Amino acid sequence: MLELQHISWTAPGGSQVVRDVSFSVPEGKLTVITGPNGGGKTTLAKLIAGIETPDSGKILLDGQDITPLDVTQRARAGVSFAFQQPVRFKGFTVRRLLELAAGKPLPASGVCEMLGRVGLCGREYLDRGVFRLRPEAPCALYALEVSEEAYIRARRRANHMMAHGKLYRFNVLGLVLCALHIRWRRRRHYFCSQFVGEVLEKSGALELPKHSTLMHPNDYTTLQDLHCVYEGRLSGLPQRQNMDFGGDETVVSVYLGLALGLVKAGVRQIF
Repeated sequence: MLELQHISWTAPGGSQVVRDVSFSVPEGKLTVITGPNGGGKTTLAKLIAGIETPDSGKILLDGQDITPLDVTQRARAGVSFAFQQPVRFKGFTVRRLLELAAGKPLPASGVCEMLGRVGLCGREYLDRGVFRLRPEAPCALYALEVSEEAYIRARRRANHMMAHGKLYRFNVLGLVLCALHIRWRRRRHYFCSQFVGEVLEKSGALELPKHSTLMHPNDYTTLQDLHCVYEGRLSGLPQRQNMDFGGDETVVSVYLGLALGLVKAGVRQIF
């Protein structure tokens, strides 16, 4: 059983976010804490996991005081913290991630059993990873030098989409109309090259030759401001080789995806 006794925590700015909170979570029970934004729900979860330390009070796990334990020690005791936005480990397979969590190599049968508990097919997901789905697919990586301000604006917009993915939809109709050179836009509906174009243009990083809803992936390969930093197979992407792109430290590069150079790689028409 997890028990909180008179937990309080004050933010560095002096605002008391959590004040005298006490409750218990019986073993085998699911407890949901709801409330408005800024109400302290995430902070309370971080206090339980050991990411933050309470100013006062105690946290007990099965009768043992775990308040002085750090986040690693609490994780080993069975208390963990799940981020709202799933963390991605590029190049890691599902098997490897589970082995890291277990702290030892795991047989295929054991991994499949774990995946089965959460409704995933072990045979399908066992060795799945970011670069394992189509490792031989042709791809290219392009870079664009932008100002720090443009980078911050572009990053903010991309982060919003990542954090609020449920608000966005894939623009299937727009994709079809793009192939027919017909402009059509719907709020929070995007296909890939449309979203890239809108982020770059609205951030002030790049002026597009046409509306973002009409941008094909191949169109980016013709823009003079972009330069190709990698061309080859998906399995050979620079991220896997810790490639150094060089350049001035004061210049921020925006990397435009995995499929912007398909023309030279052998694919003449995408749509």
